Amino acid sequence: MLVQNKGKYIRHFGSIMIIPGGNELNKEQEKEFSKEMKQPLNAVLLDKEIFVVGGLNTPSFIDLNKEEALELISDTFDLALLSKFAEDEKGKGNKARTSLISAIENQIESIKNPPEDSVVKTED
Repeated sequence: MLVQNKGKYIRHFGSIMIIPGGNELNKEQEKEFSKEMKQPLNAVLLDKEIFVVGGLNTPSFIDLNKEEALELISDTFDLALLSKFAEDEKGKGNKARTSLISAIENQIESIKNPPEDSVVKTED
């Protein structure tokens, strides 16, 4: 299950940590997350679309439409997850969306080699 945290904060639900951006949950985490989201205080995160959850209609990255996928890519900072997105997209063969693959590669590059003006430098 894909969970996009559009908020600015890391959220913890039991043993699950949801970081800002894209998060992929395994089956066990999915069950725990679904249970936690039934709590009224947590349900607000879904109601206000701070969390966007891929359900039955969007079980994976390749099932997202182009706009949703681009938003998720730009909001994701987990290199392993971005690499998985690229692998999944390339696995579609000639139906791969090259604009998404390019966006993923650009996001990975910007994480590995951030622009000079965005790097926080320590005082000497």
